[in-house]
Amino acid sequence: MPYQPDKCRLWTASLAGGFWFAILLASSPLSAAEDAAEAPRPEEAGAATGSAAPPDPYRDVYRDYEPDYLKLIDTMGIFHEWKKSEKEMRLSTEPRFFTLNVLDIDSRANALVEAAIEKERAGQFREALKMHQIVIEKYPLALYRVSEHGVYVPAAQYCQRRLLNFPKSDLDFYRQLYDGRAREEFEQARRNYSLIGLSEIVDSMLATSYGDDALFVLGNAALDAGHHLEALEHFEALRRFFRESELLTPALDLKIAYCRKMLGREAAADAAAAPGAEELSPEHLAVFRKITAESQPREVEFHSQHASESHFASDDYTLFPPSPDPLALETPVWRQALPGSQGELLVFSQPVVTENSVIYRHKNIVYARSILNGNLRWKNDMGGRAVWQSRNERQYPTEDLLIQDGLVFTPMSRGRGPSLVALHEVTGELKWAYGPIAASTEEEARMRFESAPAGGPRTVFAGYVLDNIEGDTHTDTEYGLIAFDSTTGRLRWRRDLGRLAPGKFATGFATRRRNRIRSFTSPPVHHEGTVYYCTNAGSIAALDARSGRIKWLIHYPYSIGETNVHDSTREFGGVQPRLNPWGPHSPMFWFNQRPLLVGEHLFVMPVDTRFLFCIDRQTGKVVWSKAKGPHPLNYGGYADGGYTHLLGPTREGHLVLVHSGRTDPVQLVDRMTGEVVWKSPDLVPRDDQPVMKYGGININPNFGGFSVNSQYFHVAARPTLTTEDELYVTSFIHTGPYTLAPTWAFNLAHLSLAERKIVAQRRYYDPLLLRAAEDEIKKAPGMLKSYLELPNPSDDLKERIRLTREIAADVVPENEHGPFLPFSRITFERFGQWFELRFGPRKVEMVFDRDAVLRAVTPQEPAASAE
Repeated sequence: MPYQPDKCRLWTASLAGGFWFAILLASSPLSAAEDAAEAPRPEEAGAATGSAAPPDPYRDVYRDYEPDYLKLIDTMGIFHEWKKSEKEMRLSTEPRFFTLNVLDIDSRANALVEAAIEKERAGQFREALKMHQIVIEKYPLALYRVSEHGVYVPAAQYCQRRLLNFPKSDLDFYRQLYDGRAREEFEQARRNYSLIGLSEIVDSMLATSYGDDALFVLGNAALDAGHHLEALEHFEALRRFFRESELLTPALDLKIAYCRKMLGREAAADAAAAPGAEELSPEHLAVFRKITAESQPREVEFHSQHASESHFASDDYTLFPPSPDPLALETPVWRQALPGSQGELLVFSQPVVTENSVIYRHKNIVYARSILNGNLRWKNDMGGRAVWQSRNERQYPTEDLLIQDGLVFTPMSRGRGPSLVALHEVTGELKWAYGPIAASTEEEARMRFESAPAGGPRTVFAGYVLDNIEGDTHTDTEYGLIAFDSTTGRLRWRRDLGRLAPGKFATGFATRRRNRIRSFTSPPVHHEGTVYYCTNAGSIAALDARSGRIKWLIHYPYSIGETNVHDSTREFGGVQPRLNPWGPHSPMFWFNQRPLLVGEHLFVMPVDTRFLFCIDRQTGKVVWSKAKGPHPLNYGGYADGGYTHLLGPTREGHLVLVHSGRTDPVQLVDRMTGEVVWKSPDLVPRDDQPVMKYGGININPNFGGFSVNSQYFHVAARPTLTTEDELYVTSFIHTGPYTLAPTWAFNLAHLSLAERKIVAQRRYYDPLLLRAAEDEIKKAPGMLKSYLELPNPSDDLKERIRLTREIAADVVPENEHGPFLPFSRITFERFGQWFELRFGPRKVEMVFDRDAVLRAVTPQEPAASAE
């Protein structure tokens, strides 16, 4: 069937559906480049003589790439444990750092690619293209290494981009062979108005005459949707890989300039003379040029990344409105207890606030409550109460959820493991599920979903863990990403992103455990056609949202000091101190936080490592990495920061890291370099009362004093960052076995990051701690008398006498304000009034101006007429 460019252009306009773009862009050509003879490319002449192959489409990008964490691995000191022996490195899948993550790499595909490159160097391009096509057809999912430092791309995509650099005569020969099927696919996508069909052409038929057409239409569609970043990627790929396409026109250059301008970027270098004939009239081109020149990027007051777009969520990366009650002194309008949470102090639930409801999951049960009065609207407990966290297994997953398209998406455990469920937002009834709860195959029954998905256009993207177990034999565990149609649950695509095999962990080690791999999960993030996901098993990937094609995948060193972080048959690390049940692990990893995307940088915190990675969004290169904790050179104990949260960026663009502990608990980090630009002082106010500030060692070998000024406070809830660069941090301490029951102290700090200072602090001692302090004061006179009766007191005894005398004269401390628990907070506006949701480990509270809100939502009686 011959080309029909007029119909193609008409379909482009109708598919895009934009306003002025549908008029101006509709006249751009979609036909492939003509086969007319042209002057050879600069690299073509050299290739024909066998002196060199065409330029490599990927390796040149990574030629000088070397991630900075390699220097840390090679450095002696804190990181000397990372340097593996030669024997250990034999098990590693990377030559420069240790990882056991296994990717879908086919040796046959690699051999074909290398053989094809040798044929190119010899000038035998017809033989090379046959080998490339075998890879494209038979190994579409196999990955190919493009950097010695753990960067991979699909081998099929690599081959197609090499084909596009072939001499024109050989590329034309390739297209004569394979354009027929590409034309059918393109016309079918045109008839069905299918962007997914076009994405599949880009994935598997990019080197045909229809690859540039598909990129062009995808770019137009993204442009009309207001997705300037996605459009720019398609247009720049078209200009980079199709240098003789008729689609390279002045209008395309204007589109690229427009996208760059709307993204706040500098104009690109002038493009070479466009080979395509410009079909826009001079008048239309002038209008287009004027629109591009006059358009201004939408000014955003601050960066926001919402987990459930248009709704507020406590795990959003954004700046919330300042709280009218920063120290949480106001009595809440309503409060609800969280069942079965007594004795817990860490906040795991991440609620989402919709227009009228607060929806959250707590211990495997999903609740929806009214904002105004807290009444229960619905509850879905089909999985029963279950605990998601396991301290011994280092599992601290947040109980998060996604609300989109009128549905609530969240993992729910029932039967053989956690499944992904979709609940009706208004009624809470189950709409669809995937996994063990509704398994249609044995493989689905073994699949686990332990973090909330990310949302896209009529699609949700969920990370999964698949344990391949037959009987007592654990073959391996697969980590990947699945895309579902959000309303029906229909599977769009599934992609394997790496595997771990238990044999390498437990070699020679007998165990009866059926599942021998310790797995971690965290949510993905979707942005303008790309999904970014960390497997927390040694790999991070960027995937095309429509087709699931891997754009890039990188390995990272996941283990710290030991190789058994993923070996569930062995203990990893320890708890410091062991007497404190709330003390963090050492080493302590990150929470299950979603990646943060700011501009061209992706910030990822894998759960199985202490590294924070700043990654180039387009290439997967690690721009910089930072070890978790305020004192990375003082390994051990609490040096790695304990329970830590990443926030930000602030108005100034700095990332905010909030660590547990008393030394530099808050750090502002330059997101471009990773350098710390400011460290906060201790967030906990000092207590000058002798009974609280003196420690037991200085007073009595057994009891006496609490030394609260040096105790380790844990950040137990996600801190809140405001639009005024204010920060609210809550923390707690378990003070030890001073009484038969545990005693606690809680702290709340209000910081001004703009002024680099602490604005206010609030501390609360629980009644048991105050009772213990009273007992110490009562015992002090007797201890003092016994000390004074001892002859020839040493200097140490004299010091004890002095401290005990001060304690004997002390009084029991008093709390200035009432009790509170560590909590995460969301401040937002509804009906023109402010609301504040406080979500703690034991209860949920709502604070707002009740009278003003009721006046806003209650219909007013019409005023009486003057008559």
